[in-house]
Amino acid sequence: LDIPTEEIKNTITYKLCFKTNNRDEAKRMLEFMNKSVTEENIKMLMELENRQAVFQDLDGRVGVIEFDAVFEQFIECFSTTPEDTLNYEDVS
Repeated sequence: LDIPTEEIKNTITYKLCFKTNNRDEAKRMLEFMNKSVTEENIKMLMELENRQAVFQDLDGRVGVIEFDAVFEQFIECFSTTPEDTLNYEDVS
């Protein structure tokens, strides 16, 4: 993770970790959430679906959450999938 200092890291009370295809990054995510770096946990991070994330609350509880946009336009607007961005015309 690219958080510069331990002091800054300690001020982050709610954490969201999204899917990664990189095992080392998955390990760093788990360490950041103070969770066991196990094969099961690494696999969980690497197999998240679109719109899913691992969420950690203020009390350290962790679970998989799924974002459900009310309108399809929100999903399209915030899509980070590279091929999706090719289908939009520039309206500026």
